[in-house]
Amino acid sequence: MQERFGGYDKLGEVFDDKNPNVIKDLRWLLTLLINEGMDDEQEEMTEKQVGKLVTIENLAQIKSAIFEAFAKGVNGEGKEERDEPENGGSEEGNREAAQE
Repeated sequence: MQERFGGYDKLGEVFDDKNPNVIKDLRWLLTLLINEGMDDEQEEMTEKQVGKLVTIENLAQIKSAIFEAFAKGVNGEGKEERDEPENGGSEEGNREAAQE
């Protein structure tokens, strides 16, 4: 995503209605996110398959869901359920985990 857009902080620009590639970029990103969430046994979806799921009626809902997912990921929602940090809790380990 960073190679294509420059980072998640650029999502506002990517999803701007003035972006001539907004649908194409949305389809690409949604495909990436869907495939990352799949189990290893599942066959990855293609952009063409995902594109068939995106309509004018659900476009705003998809954009909102993507923004929400990134916001939760950045803010660490759900991590409080863990007893210990994965990296042992060191500051250096926290930086390394954030970079991955």
